[in-house]
Amino acid sequence: MVRRTGYAAFVLVTLLVASAAAPAVAAEPAGCVPRVRADTEAGADRVLDIVAAAPDEAAADRVLAEDACLVRAGGAVGTAATGPVAVAAPDVYRIATVNGHDRWVAITDWDFTTVPPAYPMAGAQGVVTWFDRPVTAITRVMHRSGVTPQYPNVSTEATAFEGPYGIGFLMDAQVSATDTDVATGRSALVFEGTGACGGLTARGAFAHTWNSTDITALTVPSASGPVVTWTATTSRTLVNGPATTVSGVCG
Repeated sequence: MVRRTGYAAFVLVTLLVASAAAPAVAAEPAGCVPRVRADTEAGADRVLDIVAAAPDEAAADRVLAEDACLVRAGGAVGTAATGPVAVAAPDVYRIATVNGHDRWVAITDWDFTTVPPAYPMAGAQGVVTWFDRPVTAITRVMHRSGVTPQYPNVSTEATAFEGPYGIGFLMDAQVSATDTDVATGRSALVFEGTGACGGLTARGAFAHTWNSTDITALTVPSASGPVVTWTATTSRTLVNGPATTVSGVCG
């Protein structure tokens, strides 16, 4: 799902002329030579910029297909989860075949429903991408920003947790009278399947805290989803987004 912010819109023109070196082992769909290698850190970073700058999902798919040879896979089941934070079903694309294994990218998208929030946020915020079967993580990156130029886009590859069922990022939020630096964002996880060929379900989640509640640990120990260790029983919520289902994921 594409949610465009005004601050990111200028990025698309730059990305159309960007290029990236191609690892010799990768094979894309016939006839497509990628200018953006989505399974590298720099390439995944560009993919998130393209998605943020696109006016809608169809435009994002078109540019990603032309520049990165990405093919949308699967479909969402249900609508975006709402509350203090809206979490969309992940966008999942097939990237390429590398050493005989298909690679995929899952993009998790979130937006605060009220900006700025009507409360302080002294603790960490967390975003998770998780699966119903084990995968092998290849590359990961997360972008976050405000909805005004006060808080421009920030990118990181530093996860708080990685495991076979997913990854999580933690963020310390800044809040002003008009904005917050976690108001909107998305993460990209490039992965390969494991085991026998079959279906895969991807989901996103956002662990939200306010007032003085904090997060001390964020994990995805199993196919049941994320587990958050909070410092209090109040001023917190875990928003689990709807699923995206993909077939033909092989180890």
